[in-house]
Amino acid sequence: MILSLLEDASETTAGASENFFVGMWNDIVDYFTNNYWGVIWFVVALVLGIIIIKLLMKLFKKIFSHTKIAMIAQQFILTIIRLVLWVILILILLGILGVNLSGAVTAISAVILAVGLSLEDCLANVADGLIIVSSKIINKGDYISANDVEGTVVNINFLFTTLDRYDGKRISIPNSSMVSGNIVNYGATGSRRIDFDVSVAYETDIELVKQIAYAVMYSDGRVYQDVEGKKPFCSINSFGDSGIGLALRCWCDQQDYWDVFFYVNEHLYNEFKRYGITIPFTQIEMRERKDEVVMPVIPDPLPERVEKVRTQESHRFDLENDSITALVKSQKAKYDALKEANDAKAAEEKAAKTAEKAAREAEEEAASKKKKSSKKKKSDQPEEPVIKTSSVVGSEGDD
Repeated sequence: MILSLLEDASETTAGASENFFVGMWNDIVDYFTNNYWGVIWFVVALVLGIIIIKLLMKLFKKIFSHTKIAMIAQQFILTIIRLVLWVILILILLGILGVNLSGAVTAISAVILAVGLSLEDCLANVADGLIIVSSKIINKGDYISANDVEGTVVNINFLFTTLDRYDGKRISIPNSSMVSGNIVNYGATGSRRIDFDVSVAYETDIELVKQIAYAVMYSDGRVYQDVEGKKPFCSINSFGDSGIGLALRCWCDQQDYWDVFFYVNEHLYNEFKRYGITIPFTQIEMRERKDEVVMPVIPDPLPERVEKVRTQESHRFDLENDSITALVKSQKAKYDALKEANDAKAAEEKAAKTAEKAAREAEEEAASKKKKSSKKKKSDQPEEPVIKTSSVVGSEGDD
């Protein structure tokens, strides 16, 4: 009896499932049969919406490329714009299918609220990321220090700011931590100061040490030498237990910081050995040395300074700060100057061609006059009498 009841229940369940799927299929067929125009408009709107979104994104990218907004900020804003456009397209498609938009909006709002409550920290990072990008406190390529971490900014996304350290490690810092803490931007101005602290013995000639320090710093072409306020500097800054402390300062471009740092250290140490400058250090040593200490010195002098060629950044139009009228006037002035230069060049070429033509005509006229005068001289000369030798010789034979 129990087996028969189970068989009947299974048959009933199978029949109900079959009827459910058949009914669903019939509903789908009826919907497409009765709303085929809506389906067609849905497909058309979907294709047009995708095309319009792509065109708008290209337009926004082109507009942002002519502004001074940082590349990271541009990517951040473009991602938000793309998300908003897709949400609008989805709402339009739902309206074409006949879905009640008020209910859809309510459902979307509820989902957003639930996600917001569960992802409170993530949304805080997103908001802080917007603050970082909009305030322009850091940009891609800047060397910064934040949360006791130093590195070069490689990316700022919705949640994290990514830094590349000098030792090859990549570190991602939450945007909320970046905003809540102190940020030191070493590359904000494009140049950096390098600090060196050197200690020499008290009996050392300080003026000689300064000359050596200046010679080493000026020998590197990446070091600023004529920039006001950023010239190399060397002076005494402390008197220690073992020696005199000197402070060396020089400026260079941000990307040349470490190269200049190691260059000055190595050559400064070598020059100190060359001139016998002693660098004191704390030690306790009790022994008698009878050998002569020889300090090897690189015989090559300091290399000649090779000045670094710095390229000027091209100006981009800033929609927020620049004036369109001033831009138009400047472009018109450039066009007028270029036109005047072209007109002057064309006038010079025309004058040169005219002078060349006049000289050629003068040469041809002089040649023709010379030819005519030579012909006239020939015509004025008397004709020589013609002697018929044959007749004379014949007459003499007859005689």
